[in-house]
Amino acid sequence: MDHLAACQSVIDAVQDVVSRDERVIGLVLIGSGVEGFRDEFSDVDLMAVASYETDAVALGDELAPVIAKRLHAEWITTARLLPALSLRSFLLPGYLELDLSFVGVTTLRAFEPRWRVLLDKTGEVDQAMRTESPRAATADRVQFRHLAACGEFWFGVKALRRSEFLHALSRLDGLRAHLTALAAIRELGVEYNAAQRADSLSRISVERLSALTASPDALSLRRAFATGLNTLREVESELRPTGLSDYVGLIEWLSAKHIGYLADKPTT
Repeated sequence: MDHLAACQSVIDAVQDVVSRDERVIGLVLIGSGVEGFRDEFSDVDLMAVASYETDAVALGDELAPVIAKRLHAEWITTARLLPALSLRSFLLPGYLELDLSFVGVTTLRAFEPRWRVLLDKTGEVDQAMRTESPRAATADRVQFRHLAACGEFWFGVKALRRSEFLHALSRLDGLRAHLTALAAIRELGVEYNAAQRADSLSRISVERLSALTASPDALSLRRAFATGLNTLREVESELRPTGLSDYVGLIEWLSAKHIGYLADKPTT
């Protein structure tokens, strides 16, 4: 069985189980599966929607073993995300993964742009998915990501100067993640799945982000954080006329103490 057929078989099995349960009023497909799945590494992402009077988490506790048995799951993990939302990950034969959320209809929203309603017993599921998600305003997200990127730079360089190379490497990863999100907001309008979309960003963004990698040694990390500093300066120059962040100029203050250390020929 090819991957696409295997994914469809999983979807059909889950839909068959939940459609028989009166407490489940809907099933929604999300992620790459909406567009036909990207490749053999794609997993199946579904949301089972519980009725108003049903505890979605308890419903997941009850139905997860049934679905696991139906799919011959080799492993199940559970994450309780909200009072009315839990996520079950089923690792299936052939290394196929099913991520199945159990969510109450009052909590249901389209938190990502790709979705398709597979089952809607009452009409409430489609309506909820079309209700605007409570996302933070773009300015708030930009400001948060900008401030967080500056923070990762600050703590990363301090860790580097203490010879805490693995700590510094972790902070460099965080810096790159926040700058990737900023680029996604700027170019795509949303930061959703920014890491997955990074390779499709503009050439200049890809080049900036690709330079923010290092080995866990002083020279490699020093060069990477110097590049990170220059990237943050470029980002701030782009943010300055937009008024989207109150923290334009912060990186210059933060970097002043370490500018000599990050120079091509460090002074200390």
